Amino acid sequence: MWPLRPRPPELARVVAHYNHRARVYDRNLFTRFIGRAELQALLQLLPPADQALDYGCGSGRVALALAQRGYQVTAYDPAERMLALAREKARRAGLAMQFVPQRALLASQRFQLVTCVGVLDYYPSAAPLLRELAGLTVPGGYLLISAPNALSPLGHAYRLLASPQLPVHPRVPQALWQEAQAVGLRPLACRYAFPALPPAGMTVLLLLQRPAGR
Repeated sequence: MWPLRPRPPELARVVAHYNHRARVYDRNLFTRFIGRAELQALLQLLPPADQALDYGCGSGRVALALAQRGYQVTAYDPAERMLALAREKARRAGLAMQFVPQRALLASQRFQLVTCVGVLDYYPSAAPLLRELAGLTVPGGYLLISAPNALSPLGHAYRLLASPQLPVHPRVPQALWQEAQAVGLRPLACRYAFPALPPAGMTVLLLLQRPAGR
């Protein structure tokens, strides 16, 4: 069993940043363009499942796409203003989804699929988040997680552009693969986005599985 762990103190800064940006977040054309590229790569990796959690859902790009494809979606984000954007989009689209603003409300729940896009960017070490996500996944269930790609010049450009506001931590895809294995997860597949060419993509996405016996 992987229990929920205390949030690193520096992540409070990330939450404050996105609450501040929520009003203009979806107006940023560059962010929207990259987000669409990441979503296309993620959709190529979707496993069969009924229930899904989008962890760190932001304004709802991934969560709504999952709901539109028939998943029963729970969307979690600690930035309440970002979560409000996702909730309003779901209302306008007529999609029935559950919205969760506090991690404690997830503690007793387990999901067949957990997606996590744009969250690992802010963790100096991947292991704490990987363990937490595994703990929210049923045995035999799947995780889909993204990270900035340290092998891509675009990944480092993203780090430099973000650094005045937030620290971003690009990952070497093979090292992230190994970190997942070290916490007991099974790597299944990998995709790149922006562009969708290995290893040039700014974003790397991994499909992982929690072994059925754990």
